[in-house]
Amino acid sequence: MQEQHPAYSYLEACFRCRELGAALARFATARTLANVTRGLAAGCSASHVVSRCSDVSHGAAEVAKLVLKDLEAPEQAFTGSPTEEGVEVVAALQRAVFGLESCMERSLPQAVFLATLTQAVHALELVTAALLDVLGPSNCLSLLNVAAACGCVPLRRRARALALRHFSAAVQQDANGLLTMEEPLLLSLLCSGRLQVDSEMEVFRALAAWTEYDTAARQPRLAARLARCVRLSSLALHDLYALGDHPLVASDRQSSQLVAQAVIHMMMGVQLDCPLGLPTVTRRRQPQAAHALPAGAELDCGAEEHLGAHASVFEAAACAFARQRRHRADAAAEATAAALEGLSVDGCCSSAAAGAGAGSVALGLAPGSPPAFEAPTPTAAGAANAAPAVAPTARVRNIGLGKRVGSRRMLFDTAADCSGSSSSSSSEGNVGSKSAAAEPAAVPAGLHVAAAAGASCMVGAVALEMAMSPNHASVRALEAVAAAAAAPLAAAAWAGRKRLRFD
Repeated sequence: MQEQHPAYSYLEACFRCRELGAALARFATARTLANVTRGLAAGCSASHVVSRCSDVSHGAAEVAKLVLKDLEAPEQAFTGSPTEEGVEVVAALQRAVFGLESCMERSLPQAVFLATLTQAVHALELVTAALLDVLGPSNCLSLLNVAAACGCVPLRRRARALALRHFSAAVQQDANGLLTMEEPLLLSLLCSGRLQVDSEMEVFRALAAWTEYDTAARQPRLAARLARCVRLSSLALHDLYALGDHPLVASDRQSSQLVAQAVIHMMMGVQLDCPLGLPTVTRRRQPQAAHALPAGAELDCGAEEHLGAHASVFEAAACAFARQRRHRADAAAEATAAALEGLSVDGCCSSAAAGAGAGSVALGLAPGSPPAFEAPTPTAAGAANAAPAVAPTARVRNIGLGKRVGSRRMLFDTAADCSGSSSSSSSEGNVGSKSAAAEPAAVPAGLHVAAAAGASCMVGAVALEMAMSPNHASVRALEAVAAAAAAPLAAAAWAGRKRLRFD
């Protein structure tokens, strides 16, 4: 997984410490204070080493101040005020991270804002661990709202699991958390197959209470939520009658039709499937015993050597966070060491030697044997001896040929014109024939490699270019020939050209 940018991690720590610190100050109890005090005395923060090398830049601090706007006012609306035990818990965590002077001068959000990145992350871990210790049926719904709003994954997972296991008690003891919950979060709870309730009527009562909290905004889609959250096929007939008589259902036409269809299907013994086109769930929820956690699961930090060694959830969570931080630091150190080793000279030599050794082993040689292939030192004499004889290759360019010429191949014997009069006499009888054009041109004996590479031979309307690209002189000669070919020819020239074609 890709590591977050330090500026983003700092902003995230500031925001979450403000939101979670406000929740901890309101929900902490005397038991939480005792667990935190005992955990800090046992050395829960001893694994943290204060590092000044991770100071936050001035730009990152300014961005955090602009985004958070107010360091003291959380975005989550809490009904209760901070308790004495909660204030003492927050102060104890602040002293453990920032020192005693920090508690006398500033609050926890201000201390995190002025701290280094390492200190801010460590303070967030301790606050999260304390909230995990606070978590219970009386506050799991409110803490679930806070965790979902600020993106605290460990707290959100634990609060959701607790709300699913003790939903009836959570609705009764934390009614404010239910009424202020966002719709997607509420639907994820009520639609879950792991929700442990005695009857589907408990789910309907929770949905009705949430709807009545803001009737004008939440009632329009009541029928869709009712069909999705409440498993109507699991209700008894008298429960369906009671459901239809509820004021919310009776005042909504689509909800009344939905309940009526559920009653008709039950009386006919037919399975209820998508009534009124609304998706429903026909499976029954699993019993509560299927989701029971083993004893002591909350005190497990994930390390086998620490099994049964933690006395509270705070100690287990702090230990787990410290181990994760050490693993991240070790992984970052290993990656940095590997990168530096690859950039060093010794690393390059060792990797090259390793590659040569691997090649020797692949060829069946001993590991200590020299490389199988050794390139000689390049010299001028060696390059001249190793260079193969270059045969002159002619590339014929047809310029100015008529459109009705039967063949666009060579009309003249190029080798004869280049070699001399001895070859021209032998080729006069084959001028313009296809057989002469198909025969390859013979390489003259006196033509050497340098001449073949740089010379350009102009023969009538054919350019003979050797091996390499033409030079400037040959290009100008080609332009002159092209201009001459484009000029109109005399009548005698046209007659001679026709005779040449039919010979």
